[in-house]
Formats: sequence, structure tokens, C-alpha cells
Amino acid sequence: MARTCDSKVSKTWPLVGDSSKEVKDWLELPPEIMTMIFQKLGVVDILLSSQWVCTAWEQISLEPELWRSVHLPRRWDLFCMEKIAREAVYRSRGGLDEFSVEEFATDELLRFVSFR
Repeated sequence: MARTCDSKVSKTWPLVGDSSKEVKDWLELPPEIMTMIFQKLGVVDILLSSQWVCTAWEQISLEPELWRSVHLPRRWDLFCMEKIAREAVYRSRGGLDEFSVEEFATDELLRFVSFR
């Protein structure tokens, strides 16, 4: 079953402090703008939560532009963080410019990054 954002949220939201005005449907934002918004999120946030919100967000999460710079702080066990790191590198599709991790880089992970 496909997920859609519009089935979960209202199409228009009132502006804060002005209930007489409405803003446009945020799903109508150009993909480039949505990608810029997603770039403000962290790698872990995108992979573990944002991409699961709806089909549109899932598609945005696959954009290689999001994955040019990957910075991963250690949050959980090493196995989980290494899987997240590998997925982020894979999604960059060869466009990775920066890669940094805290405390969990193994030789194997660094080889994986260097060959991508």
C-alpha cells in the first residue's frame, strides 16, 4: 500500500496569529526546495524517520544531492551506525564529497567509502 502525505495532513494550514489567511499546500513546493529542507535534517533523521512519512518524502530521501556530505555522530551501537553509514554512502551514488563519523569507523567501512 502506497503512503501519501496528503492523506495524513491538511492541505492548508492557517498562519500563526492570523486565522483568516491560509498557506499553500506544502506538497506543491518544488522538489529542489524540499531537498534543501531535507538537507537541514541529519542523516540518521532521514534514514530512520523522515523517509517513512509518505511516498513523496521517500522519493526526496533518495536524491543523491542529499548525500554529498555525510556526518554521523555515534548514537547507538556500532553495528547500527555502520549500516546507516553504508546506506548514506550508497545513496550518494558516487557524489560523496565529505564523510565523517565519530568513534565507529572501521577499516572495512573506510574501504567501502573509498570505493564508492
